[in-house]
Amino acid sequence: MELTQRENGPSRLFVAAAADPGSEWSAGAGVATRRELIDWLSRSAATDEAVLALPDLLDLVLPAVQADRAWLDGYRPSIQHRLSCPITVFVGASDPRADLAAGARWSDWTEGSVSLRELPGGHFFPTEQRGALLECIRSDMANRPHAASAAALPQPQTE
Repeated sequence: MELTQRENGPSRLFVAAAADPGSEWSAGAGVATRRELIDWLSRSAATDEAVLALPDLLDLVLPAVQADRAWLDGYRPSIQHRLSCPITVFVGASDPRADLAAGARWSDWTEGSVSLRELPGGHFFPTEQRGALLECIRSDMANRPHAASAAALPQPQTE
């Protein structure tokens, strides 16, 4: 992990909606046709169906999606260098990609402790539960030695 190579590594790491770096997750097994990419976006619930019906927008977006999938398919991190900081892992209660078991595997990547927090929602809970997520982070930061940095977090929007 690149963070371990820095002279001053992180004092804490927060991750959300993410399985550990070593998880055997594949975005899509190689190059996909336009139709396969659209179907994949539709199945993943990552994209509103109205957006998927706009061919001109898809012409702009699909090459980036394909590049991201190719990168994810080829990414294999090294566990050679573990982090020394604690990690707080947030998962969505109904996230099929990153559940509590996947969150617990972050312990393989640090010498520090791992805290698991489950919030309502699926894979996109960080967007859906932004206020709750920020409040959890703010609370955690306030109870840590670097509490002053908690004040710099964005305030949750009330709607």
